[in-house]
Amino acid sequence: MDIAIPLFDQFTALDAVGPYEVLSRLPGATVHFLGADGTGPKKTETGMLTILTERPLEDFPTPR
Repeated sequence: MDIAIPLFDQFTALDAVGPYEVLSRLPGATVHFLGADGTGPKKTETGMLTILTERPLEDFPTPR
């Protein structure tokens, strides 16, 4: 099962990392951080955390 977490610049860390921590533990699940506006680094609203998105949101038109 592919799970998509879309990210954008100035996202709130807990909104991405919290679901990732829970969903990544599901058997058979693969969690992907996707760029809402393409790939590359996305910084949190504080600028203290950066997560790299490796694929654009369009790569997963129907995540589950």
